[in-house]
Amino acid sequence: MNTPLLRLLLEDLVDAALIAAEIPTQLHSRNLIRAFFATVEGCLFMMKDDCLRHPQLYTYEELTMLKEESYYLNSRGIAKSRPLFLPLLENFRFTVGCFVKRAGMPVNCDFGGVGWEAMRSTLEVRHRITHPKTNMAITDDELRTTKIACEWFMISLKRILRDCNGVFEKWNAELREQIMRDVHVADGPSSPAGAWLSRRKQPPEYQI
Repeated sequence: MNTPLLRLLLEDLVDAALIAAEIPTQLHSRNLIRAFFATVEGCLFMMKDDCLRHPQLYTYEELTMLKEESYYLNSRGIAKSRPLFLPLLENFRFTVGCFVKRAGMPVNCDFGGVGWEAMRSTLEVRHRITHPKTNMAITDDELRTTKIACEWFMISLKRILRDCNGVFEKWNAELREQIMRDVHVADGPSSPAGAWLSRRKQPPEYQI
């Protein structure tokens, strides 16, 4: 597990969230969305990397997706691989499923509630500001939805790590404590990120 990378991603997300809350400009709102999805994609990469260290647990199809590879024949009839683009939300569900599979645990994420829908809506905003054509403005409603998506992701990450905590012994205690501190939302605002996210009243489905 790439501890420095994960710590850096979480710190960037916390900083972006605090700045967006204290100085609510369009630039800071866009930076928050960018930092959020950088954290999501970084976590998925590290989960996949962990899974690939145990290839015997996965099917050929799963390993291909974990490697994000597809195959083709070149003009000389030689098999080659090339990067495979995976839609983020589908990739999220797949990667989390593979990750907890190694621990023999079920997926403990709510993919049917407001948090997952907020992820979907915020991803559309991210696409709009990443590939701008006419409108890069972030509305107040979109910013509120982004905060719900951040909260859902961080609580889901906490649940995944909590469920797998006793299985992944190689995850050192320092990393677990860092993540738990940064995403400790449902049990109280014990960090800057928790304080920011906890300004919203917790919906019932977020109670752990």
